[in-house]
Amino acid sequence: MEVTDVTGDAGVKETQEESKETDGNLFKDILNIRHNELNNNKIFKDKKKTTPDYIPSKLPGRENECKDLASVLSDAFRGCIPMNIFIYGTPGTGKTSVIKRVFDDMEKFQRNNKKSNVEVITKYINCREKATSEYQVVLRILEDERLKNISLGDSSNPNAQNNKIYGDKLDGLAVEKLYEFLEKVLKRGKIALMLALDEVDAIKKNSNKDSIFYNLVRMNGDLNDNSENREEYNFNAGITIISTTNDMKFKEKLDPRTRSSLSKKGMFFEKYDVPQLEKILEERVKLAFYEGVVEKSAISFAAGYVKKTYDGDVRYALNLLQISGEIAEKEGKPKVTYDEVKKGCDVLNVDTLNEWIKRLYRHQMIVLYAVADAIFKKKYKRLIDIQPDAILSGEAYESYEEKCKIIGEKPKTMRWFREYLNDLQKCELLALSESGKGIRGNTTIIGVGKYYTPKEVVEKIEKLLFGDEIQKEKEEKIEEKQKEGIEEEKTKENQKEGIEEKEGIE
Repeated sequence: MEVTDVTGDAGVKETQEESKETDGNLFKDILNIRHNELNNNKIFKDKKKTTPDYIPSKLPGRENECKDLASVLSDAFRGCIPMNIFIYGTPGTGKTSVIKRVFDDMEKFQRNNKKSNVEVITKYINCREKATSEYQVVLRILEDERLKNISLGDSSNPNAQNNKIYGDKLDGLAVEKLYEFLEKVLKRGKIALMLALDEVDAIKKNSNKDSIFYNLVRMNGDLNDNSENREEYNFNAGITIISTTNDMKFKEKLDPRTRSSLSKKGMFFEKYDVPQLEKILEERVKLAFYEGVVEKSAISFAAGYVKKTYDGDVRYALNLLQISGEIAEKEGKPKVTYDEVKKGCDVLNVDTLNEWIKRLYRHQMIVLYAVADAIFKKKYKRLIDIQPDAILSGEAYESYEEKCKIIGEKPKTMRWFREYLNDLQKCELLALSESGKGIRGNTTIIGVGKYYTPKEVVEKIEKLLFGDEIQKEKEEKIEEKQKEGIEEEKTKENQKEGIEEKEGIE
């Protein structure tokens, strides 16, 4: 009997079409599908412009601050050393964006106006990122490519090597030597260095903070003290420090000698209100999304939610905008509406805790872990209830010491422990309150911040501290259960065989 292939040419054609579509490369297929989706469902015009790292030419709610900062720094183009500036404000109030925007305009003005005898160079350093000591800060300054080129001298001169101030190998040199190099290179290039120390409170030791300010400010006098006529001011080079901090008392914590040497201006950035957040989001929508994609109601809801939940931190507003756009894109929606933003809020809340914890220093993380774990496991019981989900400061320190022992870290003193508690309160990961009636003595009641549960905090930190160990432990438990299951099955089979044999004998 003849067997007929019912698929015939259709099957061959289908296979050929499939081969043509897949082309044998997974990534090509995925990217082609993605490309087709984007063409059919256009949401983002330029996604990177929704990120906090992108600095637009307009900063709604901070234009006056930009003008104030530029006005002070403009003295550098007039042959004077601008005042040092302290910028205060809670996280997400636009401090970094204002500095970067003003620095960008300074550099552009410098390139287009070559009349000045002094060259202005801007240098931005985030102290939280690889600049947490005096040594690292000075090293980051000297690593600037423009300063390095000046230090190498005249490359057209055959003896240029002899004029070199410093080379690529700076690690391991004494900090005094680094300051010496910096002074020489600024003098050689006639440089007015505008130095931004963002998150300056991240520098670990108070003595380091004092030394940085004292030595850099003192350098201005050495750089310009070359006039025989003391009444005549001869500006050769100099440094202006623009510092940002969340700590309103930062300046007062500096040594009196350092404070007296600082000619300074203070700027305070208020938290954004809802109309300002709306304006910021509207401007970003114009830059990052196609026209008409994001509905007005979505922007209003996002601004209101971020103000209420994150106290107006603009970084969360921008993240929420991006997440909402990605949700619309993924679900094939033609617009970003209230519904997409509502879904985005849930995603944002999960990501936020992880980001905050990653930014903490190790012992800050251990303190947070100790408090959250003690509350979650209800470790401390007392006759008088202080408040739900909270412990006392003495209990928290005891729990911290225990966690340090487990992790293999030496516990810090009670003074440092209190500093960590205050730092964690500032970023709202912990909530602190003074004890009242019913508790003997004066102590602090500590709870986890209002945005997260103790369980969430414990799980996130354990994943960061013991990620591999937890995974290994889970795998071992699964393996043990599997072994127990196999043994149980064997026992049941043996019992069954025994019963069958007994029945056969009978």
